[in-house]
Amino acid sequence: SLYYALLDTETGSLSYVCAGHPYPLLRRAGGEILELGSASLPLGMRVDLELHEETVDLEKGDLLVLYSDGIPEAVDAHDEAFGFERLRTALEPGGTAQEVHDRLLAEVDGFTRSRALEDDRSLVVLRRLNGS
Repeated sequence: SLYYALLDTETGSLSYVCAGHPYPLLRRAGGEILELGSASLPLGMRVDLELHEETVDLEKGDLLVLYSDGIPEAVDAHDEAFGFERLRTALEPGGTAQEVHDRLLAEVDGFTRSRALEDDRSLVVLRRLNGS
C-alpha cells in the first residue's frame, strides 16, 4: 500500500494520493473528523491502476493522524480488531500532537492487553500551529 503526501508548511496545503493504504484522519480544530483518501487498489495489483490526487488545507489547530494497518487491525484475546471506529473515538477529544499520539497508542495497548504484536504499528500525529 502507499500513501504519498506533500505538505506546504507555509500555506497548510496537503496534496495526497492513496493506493490501498488506510486513510489518514484529519481532526479539524472544531472537532470534525475527515478521512483523507479515496478507494484504490494497492500499487502493483494492476498495470493500469488509476490514482487520484486530492488536496486539503490544514488550518490552525488541525490534527493529521497517519497510521499503518497494524493499528486498526490489532486484535484482543477474542480476536476482535481494534477497528477504525475505536481509532476515531480516541481521536475525538483532540489535544496536542503528543497527547493524541500517546492516547491512541494507550488505547490500542489497553485493547490488546498483553497480546503479542502481529503486525507493525506505525503512528505519526501532526498539528498545525499557525495559519488561518
